[in-house]
Amino acid sequence: MSSYFIHDYPLEMMRIIGVPIYWYGAVYSIGFLGIFLWLYFRREKIGFSRREVYELTVFAAVGILIGGRAFDIAVYELDYYRQHPLETLNWWKGGLASPGVVIGSAAAVIVFCWYRNKSFVRIADELVVPAAFLFAVGRIGNFLEGGGIGAQADLPWAFIYEDLAGPRHPVALYESAKTLFIVAILILILRRYPAGNGVSLGVFVL
Repeated sequence: MSSYFIHDYPLEMMRIIGVPIYWYGAVYSIGFLGIFLWLYFRREKIGFSRREVYELTVFAAVGILIGGRAFDIAVYELDYYRQHPLETLNWWKGGLASPGVVIGSAAAVIVFCWYRNKSFVRIADELVVPAAFLFAVGRIGNFLEGGGIGAQADLPWAFIYEDLAGPRHPVALYESAKTLFIVAILILILRRYPAGNGVSLGVFVL
């Protein structure tokens, strides 16, 4: 009997009135909630009104979804979508690419800062904490939907995937743990270097 874990998680978490709720979308929703809660509880420190907290959360979520999906289509799956252009609208059948998530969220924050006359560096210094959290939970979503598969491994925590030979490193879980550690580092940095000087943003990018 195999001592390894078997990766057989369903893509659907549940159905509500017949509408499927997918794990991948659910974990990103948790990430968006993290952005909102961070901004809400830090709003006085960064000089935000409640309205601005809601606005920036929506801006960021839209930028992440559009940027991540567009990058995934344009870079990783362009040949397929050239043949099936209408399927670009089928978000439940596609993923979000991390570089596009970064680009889309940065563009959204730039637009918000222009719209509300805010300092981009100050806002970005704050947002890197929930952004790192979103990446961490996003990697859990990658793992649940069968992405982020590593090389073969002879380790107790390796996973066996359908149609792949041998047990594999759960790389997506490694990435998630690493990024949660980065969240803690960024929080400590913000305590030492308040938002606005670019230190936490620079560390996040590094």
